[in-house]
Amino acid sequence: MGALTTNIAVSNAALSLIGEPRIEIIDASTIAGRILDETYEAVVQSAIVSYRFRFALVTSSLVRLDEAPGGAFSAAYQEPSGALAVHGVFVNGAAITFDRFGSEIHCNASVSDAVTAIISYRAPEAAWSPMFTQGIVERLAGDLSISIQEQAGKARDFWSLAAQTLAAAADQEAQNRTARVMDTKQFIRARRR
Repeated sequence: MGALTTNIAVSNAALSLIGEPRIEIIDASTIAGRILDETYEAVVQSAIVSYRFRFALVTSSLVRLDEAPGGAFSAAYQEPSGALAVHGVFVNGAAITFDRFGSEIHCNASVSDAVTAIISYRAPEAAWSPMFTQGIVERLAGDLSISIQEQAGKARDFWSLAAQTLAAAADQEAQNRTARVMDTKQFIRARRR
């Protein structure tokens, strides 16, 4: 499998897994194209928000809205365009409590505060990790198996494989962070008893 850096390349990799012919464009001109047109983005976006994949994370400055939200929060900010999930909101670099209401983020911040958010967005295929790409290919192969070939057993196998591959991709992502320091004092106290 070559570099899968476009939606067509990823789709064709899924089609080749189930033995179907390649497509040139994702549209309604073929059965596979119609199915991919209807499902591709939903599959990708749901996989991206299932874990904080670093290739799909960005820190974004928030724009304060004029009207205060009322209730428990003093300020409302416009959710960044293209945000699939908001993982954290920060005022002057410190994490704060927030909530999402529609396309707004409500929090407690003053007008002079610099408010930022860490969000997941729809990253382009060229930015995906290889393991994530493989998981998407397998997930799409399952969707195509049930839709085109009407083979539920094959579809379940591909979906199961995709879930395992995406979990492995998430594990790989977790290994690229600073390790958390484990509190060993409890072990020392237990030994002294």
